[in-house]
Amino acid sequence: MNQMTSLRWPFERDVAYYAERGIRDITPQKTKLEPYGVDRGIRLLNDHGLRVAAYQTNSNFSLNRQELWPAQIERFKGDLETAAKLGTDLLVFQSGPPEGLSYEDAEPRFVAILEKLLPTAKPLGVRLAVEHNSAMRVDLGYLGSLHNALDLADKMNSPYLTVCLEINNAWAERHLYANIRDRTRWIGIVQIDDFKAGTTITPSRVPLGDGIIPIKRIVDALLAASYPGYFDVELIGPHIEEMGYEEAIRRCLVYLEGLGLSM
Repeated sequence: MNQMTSLRWPFERDVAYYAERGIRDITPQKTKLEPYGVDRGIRLLNDHGLRVAAYQTNSNFSLNRQELWPAQIERFKGDLETAAKLGTDLLVFQSGPPEGLSYEDAEPRFVAILEKLLPTAKPLGVRLAVEHNSAMRVDLGYLGSLHNALDLADKMNSPYLTVCLEINNAWAERHLYANIRDRTRWIGIVQIDDFKAGTTITPSRVPLGDGIIPIKRIVDALLAASYPGYFDVELIGPHIEEMGYEEAIRRCLVYLEGLGLSM
């Protein structure tokens, strides 16, 4: 369970409630963990028997402002160290906005940044998991599709650069199932959620099974391709706020039980 699912709860309430519901694995958010305290948070997670699936950071990069890169890279290296302390081998992030750059101009800049990060990731044993964003959210990154993110992973060809497959951003994408079949080796983690027809804002997700995303088909395709990683439930948006986190999480757990997946 990703802490974004209970966005407005504090870190300690997330941990207590997830453990109470029998959830065994958590993806902490930097925006929640750091205010609580990393060492204190690790003790709390251990006390509740929660394992860390991945660590998700809001640190990203201003691709069109190279003068900001040194500070941003140092901050990101700190996030890699935090992930290692948490006992996870995955750090989830987004590239950061292209700010007017074309795709062809943004990518070499991001590659230059990655080349400075990968030497830090390797000795820590932490893989980067870059998340492809919705094409509506260029404020988050330039990788507007799973296909593009996998192309980047192919280009970098490093075991320390993987892709975070965000189902909400990829479910209707061309070549989705071929990419799952042929390039699962680059997928570090899969974020699962659902989408209601007629939604005109983003993010605006609903509990698993309440929307139109063919979740079972996608999960089955990943399992058939021997995907070995986590399925990370990440719900966010007005439907979840209106419903309440407890009910949204309850519905997800029931749905996942039906798929034969445990939390």
